[in-house]
This record gives sequence, C-alpha cells and structure tokens, in this order.
Amino acid sequence: MNKIHALNAVQARFYEPLRQFSFLVRLSFFRSLLFHSFFLFFALSSLAMAQTEMPKAGINTVRVSGVVKDQGGERIPFASVSVKGTKLGTRTNAEGLFTVMGLPDSACTLVVQHLGYKQAVLDVNPRTTKMQNLVVTMLSADIKTKRVEVTAEQETFVKAEKTPSLTTISPKQFQSLPSIGQPDVFRSLQLLPGISGTNDGTSGLFVRGGTPDQNLVLFDGMTIYHVDHFFGFFSAFNPDAVKDVQFYKGGFPAMYGGRLSSVVELTGKTGRSDGIHGSINANLISLSGTIEAPITDKGNLLVAFRRSYKLFSYDALSKAITDQQQSSRTLGGGTGRGLPAFIAQSTPDSYFYDLNAKFTYNITPRDILSVSWFSSSDEIDNSLDFSNIQLPAGFPGAGSGRFNPANLPKITDKNLQGNLGASAKWFHSWDNVEGLYTTVVGSFSQYSSSYVFKNERASTDANQPRIGSNEQNLTYDASLRIDNEWQIEQNHQLKFGLQSSMLGSSYSRLFSTPFRSTADTFRVNDEGLQTSLYAQDTWQALPNLDITGGLRLSHYTITGQAYLEPRASIRYEISPEFAVKGAVGRYYQYVNRIVNENLTEGSRDFWKLSDAVLTPSSANHFIAGFTLQNGGWLLDVEAYYKQLYDVVEFSQRLRRNADEQYSFFKGNGSARGLEVLLQKKTGWLTGWISYTLSRTESYFPEINANPFPAAQDQTHELKAILSADLGDDWKLSSTFIYGSGRPFTAPVSQYTLGLLGDMSESYVHVGEKNGNRLPAFHRLDVSLTKKISEPGEALQMLAGLSVFNVYNRKNVSYYRYDFSTSPVLITEVTSLGITPTLFVQIEF
Repeated sequence: MNKIHALNAVQARFYEPLRQFSFLVRLSFFRSLLFHSFFLFFALSSLAMAQTEMPKAGINTVRVSGVVKDQGGERIPFASVSVKGTKLGTRTNAEGLFTVMGLPDSACTLVVQHLGYKQAVLDVNPRTTKMQNLVVTMLSADIKTKRVEVTAEQETFVKAEKTPSLTTISPKQFQSLPSIGQPDVFRSLQLLPGISGTNDGTSGLFVRGGTPDQNLVLFDGMTIYHVDHFFGFFSAFNPDAVKDVQFYKGGFPAMYGGRLSSVVELTGKTGRSDGIHGSINANLISLSGTIEAPITDKGNLLVAFRRSYKLFSYDALSKAITDQQQSSRTLGGGTGRGLPAFIAQSTPDSYFYDLNAKFTYNITPRDILSVSWFSSSDEIDNSLDFSNIQLPAGFPGAGSGRFNPANLPKITDKNLQGNLGASAKWFHSWDNVEGLYTTVVGSFSQYSSSYVFKNERASTDANQPRIGSNEQNLTYDASLRIDNEWQIEQNHQLKFGLQSSMLGSSYSRLFSTPFRSTADTFRVNDEGLQTSLYAQDTWQALPNLDITGGLRLSHYTITGQAYLEPRASIRYEISPEFAVKGAVGRYYQYVNRIVNENLTEGSRDFWKLSDAVLTPSSANHFIAGFTLQNGGWLLDVEAYYKQLYDVVEFSQRLRRNADEQYSFFKGNGSARGLEVLLQKKTGWLTGWISYTLSRTESYFPEINANPFPAAQDQTHELKAILSADLGDDWKLSSTFIYGSGRPFTAPVSQYTLGLLGDMSESYVHVGEKNGNRLPAFHRLDVSLTKKISEPGEALQMLAGLSVFNVYNRKNVSYYRYDFSTSPVLITEVTSLGITPTLFVQIEF
C-alpha cells in the first residue's frame, strides 16, 4: 500500500509541470522572448535576401555542398569532409549537411569519414559535376563487400577530435564490449581518461573531478537530469535509439551553458527511409525492440522500447562475516568508545523501462521538422530482513536477547525514479545563403523521484524503535532555443543564438525517529527563468592554426543578475602528425544536485535551483595538451585545472544552530589532473590504455577548517580496453579498470545524553570529513561475440557471452550503519560479483 501511495504521489507531481507549462505563454517576459525570436528570424530572412547581391568569394574558386547519409537514408551528423591533397575541410552539422568553400576550379576528390563507417571517396569536377546538393552515401564499417577494397584504415570505438577535449563515440561500435545486458552509451564514456569508471552504483559521469549534475546532457534538445538504470549499471538511453554522441570533457564552446563540467550531446536516430526495419535484443536482464519505418516519401518514424525482467534473483542478504577478527572492531579506527560490530552484505533489486519515439518530416528540401519523445522509469528495492541471520559462533552477544531474530531490524528501502521529455525541432537551410542554417527547438523535460525508508523490528512490540523517512523530488525544464550556424568563408564559421529555460524544482522530506513524537519536515520550492545570448567564431587564422572565441551572456530571474562567460580554444598543427591545443573558459550553473549525506542509510540526492542565498555556482577551466599520431597509433595527453566557486553542500548532521533542521553550506573547490591516452586504432587488435592522475579538493570553512578531499576524489585510475578480431566474425573483447579508493566520512563513536524524565537520546560522533578511504576498486570484464548471418541476408543475427567481474571482486560502494543494535550493525553495500550474461540481437 505504501508503494502504491508513493507511486501515486510521484504521478501527481509528474504531470503538474505540464499544466504549469501552459501558463508560461502568459508571462510578459516569455511573450517578449517570442517577439524577439521572430524578430531574429525575419532579420535573418532580410540578410539572406541581401546576400543574393553579394559577389561570390574568389574568382577561380568554387564551393561544394551536400548531405551525408548512410545506406538506409539516415543523415550522419559531425562527419569529417575534406578535400584530398589540401587543408580544406569541414564537419557536417547536426542534420548531416556540409559546405566547403575555396575549392580549385578543377577536378578534386572529397574524402568523407565518420566513426563506425567506411571511408567514402567522391570525385567532383565543377565543369562536369553538380557542386550543390550532393548526396554522399556511407557504408557501415561492419558491412562486408564481395570485392576487395583498398581504403584508408578505419578508426573504431572513439575518435579524439581536433577541438580540445572533444570526443566522438559510435554507440553501434560498442556492441562487442563487455556489459551487463546491453552495451551502454554512458558506461562506454566511463572508459575514457578523465572520467571515473569505478562507480558501479551510477552510470553518471564524474568528469575531471566534477559531479554528474555538472554535466549538460542533451538528447534531441531535451535536458536530461537523471541517467541511471538498474542501480546505475547502465544508463537510461537505449543505444538502439542513439545515432551519435558528442562529448566535451571541458572547455566547451559558448553555444553550451548552464553546467560547470562537461557536455554530452546525444542525437537520436530518425529512422530508415528504405523500408521497414526492426531489431530485437534479449539478455538475462532486459528485452528491447526497435521499429523504423518510412511515413510517406518524406517522413520517418522510429520507436524503441526496453524493459527489464527477472530470469534470476540476487540474495538480499549474504552471510555475516565469520572471522571473529573481522566481525568485532572499532568503527573508523578513531578515538572514543569503540563500537563492536558485525558486517552483513546486501545486493539490491530493480525494475526499469524506457521508451523512445521520433518522427521526422522533410517539409521541403531545406526544411525538416522532427518531434522526439523520451520517458524512463526505475523502481529500486534495497530492502533487508535480518530475522533469519545466522551469527558466527562465539560472536559477542550471540544467543542473547538482543540478538533474538525478533529484535533484529527489518529495513524497507525503496526508490521510484522517472524521466519524461519531449521536443520539437525545426531546421531551416537558407535558400540564398549557402552555409547558413537555423534550428529552433522547443523542449520539456522532467525528473521525479520518491524514496521511502523504514527501519523497524520484526517484533510487534509497540515500544520497539521505528525510524523512517519519505522524500519526494521534482525537477523540470521548459526551454526554447534558436541556434544559427553560418559558414561565412572557408576560414570563418559563426555560430550565434538565443536560449531560454523556465526551471523549477521542489523537494520535501518527512523524517521520524523513535525519540520524537513529531516528524521533522523539510520543504524547498523554486522556479526561475534563465535566458542566454551567445556568439562564437571559429577562425582558421593560418592553414595550421584554428582559433575559436566565444561569449555567452545569461540572465537569471531569481537573482536578478547577469552572468558573462567568455570562452576560447586554440589548436596549432606543428606537423601532420603532431599538434598542440588548449582551452580556457568561464561557466555558470543555476540548478544543482544536492547530496544528502546520510552515514547510516547511504547518501542520496535531490535537485534544487540556485537562489539569492545559494547563488549560482561558477567554474574556470584551463586546459593544455598535445596529440601525436603515427600510422594507426594515437597518443593524446591533456592537463587540466578547474577552479570551482559557490558550490553547495547540504547536511542534516551539521547545523549552524539548534533551531535548524538542516543547513546549506557554500564553499569553493579545485580539480587538477593529467590524462594520457594511448590508442591503437586499426588492425585486428584495437583498443586503448589510459591513465589519469588527479586531485579534487573542497573547502567549506563552516564544515571543516582545512580543505578536504571531495567525495569524488580519486588519485589514480588505469583503464585497458582491448578488442580482437578473431576471424570468421568472432570478436573477443575485454575491459579492465583500476582506481584508488574514494574518500568517505565514517562514525567513530556513539554517546547518549539524558533528557528530562527517563528519556535519553543517542548521538554519533564522526571522524574527519572524508578522512577515510574505501578499498581500491578493480574489475575485469570479458565478452565473446559472433555474427551468425551472412552479408545481404534479410535477417541479421549477433550473439554473445559477456562476463562481468570475472574474478568476483567485491567492490564496496558504501557502508551502512545501524546504531539501533548493540554492537552496531555495519552493512557493506557492494556491487555485483561475477555475473555472466548471454545476449542475442536480431535485425530484420
């Protein structure tokens, strides 16, 4: 019944912002925004008409333009288009369109490359070839042809772009890597240097000392706030619905804003136009399916669905540690009265689903309309029942009344989470100005969560203590964006636009203890409008020197302040094999994920908007590095330094005065590190080895007198990813990750204060903030895949076996402490042990 009530509460909150959104158009500021948006549109129309009178650039040069598609008609974004034998080149935009200027007025060859596709070569001659509206078709890299082809060697998995800290990944290429269930976009990103891969409990990205909320995650223009499925083992994004991923680890340009750390921009598939196609993926955890179909001769529809099921279950409680030396100890190793304890282990249970749908319609050859839908839901059950626990022989108190099963706790620990998002995008290519594109996106996204925790005895004795909490969180974002891209000249690309977001968040918490007759209540509600203007210019100052400068100006209604964010990046190619690069920038964030530190239950989080007291957080990025390429090898090195200001900590344990139920604290921080990536891009054996050395510190004077390690601090991290083509369509892949222990705060003693009458209340004394470290993390995963079908067959099949955590390492996620028992019960919450997964993928 509690579960149903919690779900109803979430659903009631889930659709409230949809009703609120209908009132936004009545706001005077929003009407003003619409007016200026249309004014900008008509100004561009006038500019386009004026351009018809302008002379063509260069007497003896020409320009070429077109679109890049795959064999199914899907447009390929961010593909590299270059002119062979010259330094002329560009990238396709999000709609797969490109324009290259300054070509010689003679025959030349276009070379088109993109991750996961075979290189395409096209000979053009302005005297005999149509130079506008070219269509370049690329074949998938895993498609075999009967004739022998001699082409450039293809990159696999990831591609380090010329822009500093920018990486492109191909979701399809990761299907052969080990995974729990289906290959995952965010888990694949965690294999890159600078992104922590030691977080089995979340697929969120800890990028260069940042936290997951400091990443701007965009899916078809929607801002996504929560990315986890199945305890975070993989993300909420179905890889079968994702076409391309652009990932900025830092120093991102002015067109992006509202976050401090990184940008993950996902482009959804539009669906094939060459007939009805589909796929089915099945494994021991989930089942997913995708349908792609043309709608008339101008439209495409894609629907992708995924949900979990149970073919096996995990024990909620493993045996207590039988070693007497391990089962009795002093918590945290600190001073004070020691707390003898025994340790139990728990592994939680989960259910999830996600749904993607996208409709794309080509109104005219220059106008494209697309509508995208995304929703996901998770139910996480981490409940424990100790009534059947078997204590080791000789354990202190074994057999006594306090360890009677009726006196041991029964813990209810359930969490419901969900995402909802929709976007509508109109893309326009200006008729009389080659290389000028405008994109208008309206989007709505929402994240909601409901958490219920109860700690009670199996006994029916009313005097037995009960502890409980109920948390509800809702965050939403209604946005309008107008982005413009203009290739003015071959060496000048201008981007400018307007973005506005109505942000809202609410959080409530009900908490009860056995010592208080009334519950503690905490509520926060915020709503504000954040509007930004931006402009950036990418200038090829010299044939081997690229400079990008940008400026972003934002206004935030809650504080009434304007925020200026300058950005700049540079890349200098010393030789065709060696280049140096760098980036600097300032960034602001207006909505934050607040971590609710809880020593006894495990920390959770909620979202809250910045306000006049908790002002927007800010960061400065400084990045420098170099790239060395030699044949099929790549060495990429980047050093970074990040300054953080006005970041927020939340605590119900630390309070400024006795009347407060909770306290927010503001502080600063820093992150610095060195990343090294050595990648083998071609051949029968591909992959990379990466190493990250980093340090992340926080300084909150009201919490700790001295700077302390941030919760996400990790000194060393080593990763090795290998994929071997064994022939006959067999592939063997492995991933290995090692990371030094993360910091945490541990209790060291417990004391009791007498109150009036016969009442008393217990308090826990904790050690130094983040003064302890979890054990080092390491894990090896392997997978073996086989393509069963022959090329050209209507039914394509891929099958494989993946083994997660091959040598069954019990990596500790966190410790849970129960002080209602004596000795104290410590639960070691660990990630999954060795877990084999069989999977099959069928495409038709």
